[in-house]
Amino acid sequence: MPDIRFEPSVDGDKISLNIYGLDQAVVDEKELAGQFQRTEFRRYLLDEEALQKACKIFKKLQHDQRQAVTTEDAPAPAPVDAAPAVSVVVAEKRPAHVELEISPDKMQCFMMIETAFGGENPGAADFARYLADLGVVFGIKQNILQALATRLDNMPPGTRLRELVAEGVSVGETRQAEFHFKVEPVQDRLMKPQLRDDGTVDMHDFGEIHLVKPGDILMVRTPPVPGTPGTTVLGETLFAAAPLERPLVAGEGTELNSTDHNMLVASRKGVALRSDSGMMVADTYCVQDVDLRTGNIIFDGSVLIQGSVREGMSVKATGDVMVCDYVESASVEAGRSLIVGKGVLGRQTEHRDEKTGLPVCSVKLQCGGDFHANYAQYADIAAGGKVTVIKHLMHCHVVADEIEVVSSKRNEGKILGGLLCPLKSLDCNVLGAPSYIHTAVDFSRRFATELAELVNINEELGERVNVVRGMRGALRQFDSKTGSPDIVDQVNKINNTIAHYEKLMLILKQSRHQLMETIKSVRETLEINVQKSLFPGVTIRYVDKEIPVREEKGPCRIKAKDESIAFFTVR
Repeated sequence: MPDIRFEPSVDGDKISLNIYGLDQAVVDEKELAGQFQRTEFRRYLLDEEALQKACKIFKKLQHDQRQAVTTEDAPAPAPVDAAPAVSVVVAEKRPAHVELEISPDKMQCFMMIETAFGGENPGAADFARYLADLGVVFGIKQNILQALATRLDNMPPGTRLRELVAEGVSVGETRQAEFHFKVEPVQDRLMKPQLRDDGTVDMHDFGEIHLVKPGDILMVRTPPVPGTPGTTVLGETLFAAAPLERPLVAGEGTELNSTDHNMLVASRKGVALRSDSGMMVADTYCVQDVDLRTGNIIFDGSVLIQGSVREGMSVKATGDVMVCDYVESASVEAGRSLIVGKGVLGRQTEHRDEKTGLPVCSVKLQCGGDFHANYAQYADIAAGGKVTVIKHLMHCHVVADEIEVVSSKRNEGKILGGLLCPLKSLDCNVLGAPSYIHTAVDFSRRFATELAELVNINEELGERVNVVRGMRGALRQFDSKTGSPDIVDQVNKINNTIAHYEKLMLILKQSRHQLMETIKSVRETLEINVQKSLFPGVTIRYVDKEIPVREEKGPCRIKAKDESIAFFTVR
């Protein structure tokens, strides 16, 4: 058996496999690797390919020896202390490898370590030096560095690990000012039916309407909280965004608390309403029902009707009008918003509207702001803001900025019959009916001013054209006459008049072109959103062209496109 030794180099950085002597014993790299692991050099980086190379060299020497063997020529075995038959470097020291990685936001620093082969691993002081060289000065996790230094020597050589060794402090969250209602606005109350004990909703009960009195707290403002500064692992300071300044603003009938300007209180008795600035207290006239006992109501302020507006009655108010129950065949006019808690119950009359040709409805509703109702039928509704109906809108004539008839329930959110004149958009679950009830959507009111101006321009342009034609006819009368000073003077005056009118005509044509471009650009912003079903029987007019719906469609969006109307399927 040959003498196998693993011997270090003079500097101790490399280990050689030396095989002394040469015989026919089997030398296997697996066995050699096992012997290496039993030596004091086992933590060095062993080169498996070098072991294989050593074995191949030794096997070749064995083969050469067998070929040359004769009883006389066989070489004598080399003495143990002679030069080795095979000498190959099979292992080496390799220092630990350390890399640092800083996250893109500079808030974290990671250390990647590969433990040393045959040498010493870095300690906590070395780690600190590496961090300092990279500029990492904040959020260093000293306990992690100490633990790493202890763990490395107990890990196998070449072990790789990744540790978070430094972490910055994030910028604190900036909290904006918050506003909290201490009194529920009447608009919210009327749109929120009461919950029964069994969990169902009572659509006939909206609860008692409470009046506030002077000094009652309406809203409270929680002041903003600026976020605390943060720091990156490189020691850079990060500043939080400044919160938006949103002070409480006293609306009509309210005032700020004299000792706490984050508190809004009522300054008079009335009904608390939501407003653009927060809340207001309307100087409200309250009645149970509007009927023959109360007579018609005309009021400079807001009106709260805790019951219904009965048939034949009228209500006119400069502020908001809130009806808790129903509006029957009556008239209601509000300077601001109009809210009907339950529904609008009208009927078709024998008369027809001269402009639309539609049957006149028995209910007339008008408001300067938004209109809300649970449902409406056979009503003329004109709103300066948005019309919102939950269940259905049947055979109504509606003019509003936006019209929305949408519900999460399957059989609600329907528009059946009537004429809808939105100025911006129409949004509903169902438009039309399987029975092909005639339902018209007309955006042309949006362009009433522009179209009227176009008519005036065209009329004025026609008049100017006629004048110019007459002037040119007058010029032809001077063609055969001599050029006396009087004739020349008259010709010049006529030419000057023609030039003046042609200049006016050019200005009119430019104005007409601008108006048509304006109509085109606005026309492309108008749209109809049908979330469930669209039926034949519906007609759509964007400006001057009316297009019928000829086939049933699912969810779709309808917009003006070029000179026509396009239907876009919504998935």
